[in-house]
Amino acid sequence: MLLLIVFGAVLYLFGERIFELVPPAVRIGAYVLAMLLPFVITRVPLCLFDRTFVGKVKHVHVQNEYVAVKGLAGSNLHISRTLATFVYLSLDLPDGKEKRIKTVQSGFIEEFKPGDTVFHLYGTHHTIVLPEMAGDHVECPVCGDDNRATLTECHSCGHTLIKSVKDVIQ
Repeated sequence: MLLLIVFGAVLYLFGERIFELVPPAVRIGAYVLAMLLPFVITRVPLCLFDRTFVGKVKHVHVQNEYVAVKGLAGSNLHISRTLATFVYLSLDLPDGKEKRIKTVQSGFIEEFKPGDTVFHLYGTHHTIVLPEMAGDHVECPVCGDDNRATLTECHSCGHTLIKSVKDVIQ
């Protein structure tokens, strides 16, 4: 929103100088395009397409891949390749479709097992396993600590407790 206000103020104050070479018939289109630029910069159009999903793990595949790593070597940009471990999940979604995703959390390979319910919030790079509620306790998806089901946040790490798929959808 702040970016939109800044663009609007700049166009209001300096628009005539910025677009002085643009023919008057095209000037309105130039103003409209200039006002749409903050939406493109902030990726608002991508957020209009929600890619959040919940699904059951059907198959887990672990694979080592080479990835490019950028860094500075002296005063030059240096690109090297390093071996990284990725986890590919085949999921059954509630609507009956299948989905294959690549997770970026290579340190949690043993976290995913067939039959687990997983959740991915669009815009994040993490897919988490939704814990099963056992009686009046729920396991924290971040630290693994056992919490009372009446709590909304983990008493150890403060992460929001997800007790069921209904909690995620609401």
